[in-house]
Amino acid sequence: MHPSRPPGDALKNNQTVCRNTTVILGRAHLLHLPGELFVEYQIAAQSLLPDEHVCVAAYGDYAAGYIGTKIAYSQGGYETGPDASNVVPEVEDVLTSAIEKVLKGRSQN
Repeated sequence: MHPSRPPGDALKNNQTVCRNTTVILGRAHLLHLPGELFVEYQIAAQSLLPDEHVCVAAYGDYAAGYIGTKIAYSQGGYETGPDASNVVPEVEDVLTSAIEKVLKGRSQN
């Protein structure tokens, strides 16, 4: 994910690694994610494992600030403005891919 939002740029050279982890307790998956996430990320995570319980705990690394969905950045609002969000709209693709990787990879063990 991108810690700072260069004007007009998507994800360029200045990237930061944010670790996404999960703890599995029976059929419950506790997913730890960075920033203050929009609820759509919880919904996306749950859709990957519809027969299990998926709980998202955000704020694991708050450097990202608010993490909106791609469309939210074009709709405006304080959460996706440059003072509250340190990532770019493309973060949705990066984060949902990471969520899928950690949930699908761990659920098969």
